[in-house]
Amino acid sequence: LVDMINQPDKTVVIDGSECSYTGNNHGSIWKDSKNYQKGSTLGHSWIWEYMRERAKWYFKRETFPEDVQEHNIIPCPYSTRIEDRRESLIGLDKDMFMACVFGHVKTGLRAEVKDSCNNLKSKFGNSIFVGGGINREEYLKLVGRSGMIVDAWGAGSNCTVRRNEVVMNSTAIIGQKWEILVPNDYTDGVNIINYETIKEFEEKVDYYFKNQDKLIEIGENGYQHALKYHTTEKRMKYIFDILEGKLEWKS
Repeated sequence: LVDMINQPDKTVVIDGSECSYTGNNHGSIWKDSKNYQKGSTLGHSWIWEYMRERAKWYFKRETFPEDVQEHNIIPCPYSTRIEDRRESLIGLDKDMFMACVFGHVKTGLRAEVKDSCNNLKSKFGNSIFVGGGINREEYLKLVGRSGMIVDAWGAGSNCTVRRNEVVMNSTAIIGQKWEILVPNDYTDGVNIINYETIKEFEEKVDYYFKNQDKLIEIGENGYQHALKYHTTEKRMKYIFDILEGKLEWKS
């Protein structure tokens, strides 16, 4: 159909895939916890080269710096959903300092950070919750009760739905820093908390345990930043602003 229409100057690709452009990993999607290799062992390219040659604009959910440099890809990560906000949970007493809940621990620093949280319980006691296997509504209630939620890279590469769910509920998130590019990204210590190593994670946990008032501010800042730049509506505006030449992508 694209070849039949043959109008590359009017063609847009929005690639929401992970692991490879097909979205099919032909096996396990789980990568080494410290060395995610895009497209490794999959037999498919990371970029859909056929469509890259036939489209003026190519947006991709998970875009690395070399994708921009080598293929002129435009970053288009997950948007936040206003439907994920639970007003009934906003303003709950933060009776839990931090919660670490993963459905699996096979990517990024998930296994390491979960072990770290279990070890930190000996220092901070029951103010840290570590668990898994709870349903989404229970999880969102935990988000409302917690000062901050732990995150680490997800199944695709870096990005996770968790980050968006947490910030939409005005709770601070402490997450493994993404390597993919994000337009109007969050700022460490202002509207998100980033870590790159377990040592840094533990240092920041210790700092914010002593300064829990800052978590309230970071949580609200994260929500306001999401509303300003990262809702579905704002992501669509970002796409059309680029198509109409009103905006050039900048990190």
